[in-house]
Order: sequence, then C-alpha cells, then structure tokens
Amino acid sequence: MNVFADLHQDDLYWSLHLLFERRLGWKLFRPLGIDWWTSRFWEYSLDLRVVNQYLRPRGDEIAKDGYNLSYEERHDYYHRTLSFEQFKKYPIDIVIASVSEHEALYKKLVDLHKPNAKFIRQVGNNRESVNFYICKNVMASVKPFSIPEDVNAVFYHQEFDTKLFTKVPTRRYNRITNLMNCLPDSPDYPLYLKFKEALPDYEFKMYGILGDDGIIGTTKGVAEAFKDTTFVWHVKHQGDGFGHIIHNAFACGRPPIVIKKYYKDTLAEDLMIDGKTCICLDDKPFKQCIDEIRYFSKPENFDKMSQQAYDKFRELVNYDQEFIKIKEFLNRLK
Repeated sequence: MNVFADLHQDDLYWSLHLLFERRLGWKLFRPLGIDWWTSRFWEYSLDLRVVNQYLRPRGDEIAKDGYNLSYEERHDYYHRTLSFEQFKKYPIDIVIASVSEHEALYKKLVDLHKPNAKFIRQVGNNRESVNFYICKNVMASVKPFSIPEDVNAVFYHQEFDTKLFTKVPTRRYNRITNLMNCLPDSPDYPLYLKFKEALPDYEFKMYGILGDDGIIGTTKGVAEAFKDTTFVWHVKHQGDGFGHIIHNAFACGRPPIVIKKYYKDTLAEDLMIDGKTCICLDDKPFKQCIDEIRYFSKPENFDKMSQQAYDKFRELVNYDQEFIKIKEFLNRLK
C-alpha cells in the first residue's frame, strides 16, 4: 500500500512513518517540488519562504523508481517524496491531509487524480476545524471529541521511539531544562527568569530557537538532554496539539514544571498530577513553588516522582494496543 501525506511538523510525520512503514510495511510519501505550489495543491502557507522551505528540493535527493528520497536529519532517515507530476503517475492508495488548509484541496486531489484512493483527515491540534461533509475518515491524535455517526474515526497518540525516549536514572538533581522553541518570545519568559534568579544553585538550560544554549537538531540529542536533567521547564502558554516534548518528558520519567491550565482538554492534561507526576505552578505563591522544586529535587523524592511520571505515561499510552485500533480504522476506510 502506498500512502501520500502532507508534511508540516517533523514529529507528526515521523509518527506516520512509524505507523505506515515500520508497523505496516507500507510506503509513505510526501510532496516535494514547487509544482505542488504552482498547481495549487499546496496551500499550507502563502509566504514564499515557507513554500521554499517545504517544497523546494535541496539538490541532494536520491532518484528511485518513480520517486525521490530526501534525507531528514532530525530523525535520521529518508523521506520518500513525489513531485506533482510524479504523484499523478504513481499508484497511491491513501491520501492524508494533516492541516485544515489542505482538507478540501486533498479531497479534490483524490477526486481528480486518484479516484480509487481513500482520503483521511489527520487531526493533531485541539479545536482544529474539520469539514465532516468531505472528511469521512478521521485520525485524531487529540482528546476525543464528538464525531458524526457517518464518519469513520480513531483517536490515538502520535508514536515516537520509546526505546530512545525511555527512563534511565538521572545524572543530576539540580538542572532544569527548557526544550521549547522561542522561549524568550513567550509571555512567561519573565517567569522563567524569576525562577532562574531564585535558584542560583540550579543549572538552567534553554535549548531551541532563540535559546541561550542553542538548537538541538536531532531526536537523539533531545533524548540525551532529557537524560541529563532533573525537571523539564514546559510552561507553554498556547499549550500543545499532541505535544511531543511533554509526552517525551513523561516517557523518560522527567517531571515537567507546568502551568496545567494551559493544557485544559488536551491529551497531556491527563498525565499531569501535581506533586506526583509534575510540579504545577497554577495559583501558587512563588515561594511555595520554589520550595516544591527544592523538595522534589531531593534524590529520594525525585526518584519517586520520576517513577510516577513514567508509570502514568505507561498507563495512558500503549502504542501496541492503539495500533490494533488503527488497523481496524484502516480496514473501515470509506
């Protein structure tokens, strides 16, 4: 089986790769080539810089039989890619739109060029609009929401490598690590600085775009950063769709420091139990928050919280069981 899906977020696309290629043994393809833009079958952004970022070939692609391979450094593997002209000639069984901008476009793409293919709408962000008149197959990696009776749907967690993101004993009990991009642009950046000032005996690491400590370019590097920290600073005012970093943290047994209300009605919210699996800053005096960080940094207290965070992840996320549900969903495609 050949599956074609748009790419807008590397970790989401990697989860599709793990599903379709690693678990099912199928082939997964993505668009590459400016002809997708000029043919008006790619409208994720109107900014030409973004168009070039996602669609313009780098020139180092490897030609295969009817498609090309493009290396993706973050997860250390190759994407199978199709230009628009290649897509029209290549046999495709399933087409997936993972953003609302491509919902109607990809349904049209199927109708015009692959009438025997099935169309799936992947939903990865909470409160994301879905047109159920044209989307009759929905894969949703968000908290369950109401689905019309005539729509085939499955709710699941986006998969990542739990052999890479796994619990190991911490190497230190006084490090707080941020792995979000653009923290200095966040409205909660002053809060981060306030904690950093109040905890001079702790080492604060800020990775990501605009971070003091640079960008970690690979998932292996991100996993290493988890193993080398005590807590994960994840005060993210807009919350997450699925939220790879927050799920990675729990899978590694690294309790996050959060404002839980930012995660209301999300999958990650169910992982967060204040004082057991994480430290919630919501509506607490600043001194209390500092005292809690120090208390849970003590080896015996941290080790217990770390185990509880890991156990909560294992309780709520079971990729093998969810794979069975996804296979049933795929067998029902309309």
